Amino acid sequence: MATLIEVLSAFQASEVTFKTLTPQRITPESVFVGNHAVVCRSVMEGSGEVMSLKCYPRPRRNTPFIYGESFLCNEAGIYTLNAECEYLDIVAEPWIDGCSLDTLFRTPQCDYALLSRAFDSMAVRILRGRRAHGDIKPENLILTPEGEMHLIDYDAAWVPGLVDGDIEEVGTPAFSHPVRLGKCFDAYIDDYPIALISTMLAALSYDREYFEPHITDDYSLFSSSAVYFGVDRLFNMAMSIFERKRDAVHYQIACSLCGSDGHIVGLADMLEQSGRLLPKIPRVKHE
Repeated sequence: MATLIEVLSAFQASEVTFKTLTPQRITPESVFVGNHAVVCRSVMEGSGEVMSLKCYPRPRRNTPFIYGESFLCNEAGIYTLNAECEYLDIVAEPWIDGCSLDTLFRTPQCDYALLSRAFDSMAVRILRGRRAHGDIKPENLILTPEGEMHLIDYDAAWVPGLVDGDIEEVGTPAFSHPVRLGKCFDAYIDDYPIALISTMLAALSYDREYFEPHITDDYSLFSSSAVYFGVDRLFNMAMSIFERKRDAVHYQIACSLCGSDGHIVGLADMLEQSGRLLPKIPRVKHE
């Protein structure tokens, strides 16, 4: 069975054969490795469409249900160190140009107000969709040059029909509900991390000088468990700021995290209201 390193090496060397896809030559700088798969950015011959090709060394039970028509079984052929050709599953989706949230946090001129609005707007779409992401965190959030935010990497997602026993991986602890982590797999697994990140970005947009130095190595600002029990000092400070700024929407979202069972009723409606109250964000110009 192919290893992650063997798949990475094959893609970097452009030594992959495809059954139906027709990517142009893949270069090493367009190949990235994650925990469970290798991803490459490729332009399709003929159409010129820029695609993300995600290759899995091992079959994953939920992937066909999560990605639907984007899932291509046994699409990519690579040779292992044993000189045996193996055909591996691929997920092919449009490539999203932009910058990840964790990278933006490292820039000195990070526009937290823009990020706050873009995140809340995206979160409404996610909450009203037919699948839950399952691992919402800064490195999985991409801000496009047009100022829109998108999620990537749906490998931990829930879709209708999946149950607790189908879970293959759990979300990142820093952003997940502390009680439900690993114990629940349903349509509401995104509620807590969405409310937590919405609160974090809103707080940073109001007082970056106070909150920014407290961003941790995993790009969180609050402790998810301390928030749940209502004892996170920074979180309580954020609530005070929302009250002082008369931001009733983010104050309500923050309140919903304390003691939450993981399902935050009306969260999409609250986030949508946030978008109506805040000023329009400027479009980001291409350099």
